[in-house]
Amino acid sequence: MLHPIVRMVYTLIVLALLYYISPHFVPFLTALVLAILFEPVVSKLHLLLKGKRIIAVTANYLIVLLVAGGLTILGSTKIVIQFTALLRQMPEYAENLGRSLESIVLRAQEIFEDVPVEIIQSIQTTIGEAVNLGNQISTGTGFLVGTAKAVPDIFVLVIVTLVSFYLFSLQLPDLKQSFLRLFTDRAREKVRIILDDINHAIVGFVRAQLIISLITYLFIVAGLLILDIRYALALALLIVLVDILPILGTGFVMLPWSAFLFMTGDSFTAVGIIVLYLLIIVLRRIIEPKILGQNIGLSPLTTIISMYVGFKVIGLGGIFLGPAVCIIFKAMRKAGFFQHKIDF
Repeated sequence: MLHPIVRMVYTLIVLALLYYISPHFVPFLTALVLAILFEPVVSKLHLLLKGKRIIAVTANYLIVLLVAGGLTILGSTKIVIQFTALLRQMPEYAENLGRSLESIVLRAQEIFEDVPVEIIQSIQTTIGEAVNLGNQISTGTGFLVGTAKAVPDIFVLVIVTLVSFYLFSLQLPDLKQSFLRLFTDRAREKVRIILDDINHAIVGFVRAQLIISLITYLFIVAGLLILDIRYALALALLIVLVDILPILGTGFVMLPWSAFLFMTGDSFTAVGIIVLYLLIIVLRRIIEPKILGQNIGLSPLTTIISMYVGFKVIGLGGIFLGPAVCIIFKAMRKAGFFQHKIDF
């Protein structure tokens, strides 16, 4: 028997190694989640084709690639064009913002004549630096260089994820049985209940997020088109991507955007953006609890808390890992674990 201190040291070393290498497992975890998500489709294809599992898995894999590739090509072409045009317009937007801010400072200086000149000059310097930074960013040079450097890594990441998705999907039943064989017959049924609940919740959570994001995206696109705003597809996608992050939400983009429009004199569009933002909030409050409740069985409050805590602890992956931990805990309680009551 190992000494308790030695066991503790070994445990800490293992945890440290897991923490260090965990980012490298992201493509495999993504592939595993995809395999679990599409397992119902594979099962139905297996029954429909009445053949070996490899045929059903291959058919599902090809369908996913064709549909995802087709949607990416059709959707991204227009969106990429709009993003490129938007980047080209950024210097003009930054210049307009700078002029508006300088005008506000001059008016404030006239109103508050007693304000020291040094403070006014400091504010003007800060505005000038911000505008220059905006111009540098808006040229897209740094962005394009960074993207170009990241392309090989992204390509490898995508290939590894796709190959792993196919292999996980092919071996998913065997992996599940191998995992269950680690437990005794008595514990196996509890573990099976936990796995089934987790499977249902993971599929439901991803499906709910996709549905909510799609509805939000279409709603924003419709609103921007009604307001006759250019680059509606690209701007709506940017807003939805930011909306995925906890706490930030659509207001993180739409409120500063509205303030910018007010400052540049476009009050009508600014009011329209605010109205659209309020309508999105109402829409989300109506559909989010119902969709999340139906798909994962977690309350909206539990979901947002777990997403935020996960995001703060481990970053972007925590947005999904946080709710997953809550789902696992709930499933384990259903299987009979953590049933202790507080007594005095």
